[in-house]
Amino acid sequence: EQKRERVPDVTLGVQYERNPPALDNTVGVSVSLPLPILDLNGAGIESARASRDQATARLEKARVQAAADVASARVSAAEAYARAQRYEQELGPKSADVLKTIEFSYRRGGNSLLELLAAERDDHDIRVALLRAQADYAESAVSLLSALNRLNSGGS
Repeated sequence: EQKRERVPDVTLGVQYERNPPALDNTVGVSVSLPLPILDLNGAGIESARASRDQATARLEKARVQAAADVASARVSAAEAYARAQRYEQELGPKSADVLKTIEFSYRRGGNSLLELLAAERDDHDIRVALLRAQADYAESAVSLLSALNRLNSGGS
């Protein structure tokens, strides 16, 4: 747009003058063309280029940030998934087995009530940790999808 402004606008004019009865009426035509000998709107053009370059730099920065967000979200999701899998497949079943063993032993008189309550508390803590790990995984998966969406939409 600034480049278009360096070409001056041509101005055309038409004039009609009515004079008192003793003089003739006159008609005039004028053409005006400014000659920008020293000013070709260079400052406006450079300002527009600088604005374009700044916008390009901001876009690239947003793209890099979006890619970094995706990488971070992937790592977070993978870690949360691994933690949830460990609780679900290893720690949860082991805790349940220990609790069953201590309950059996308690009924036979081999363990105290305190040992049974401690085993129940530990099993409960493992189940709560599993739920937290699953919630962390769900949250990180949503963050990953959001980051991927920002990356695919151009980083804006």
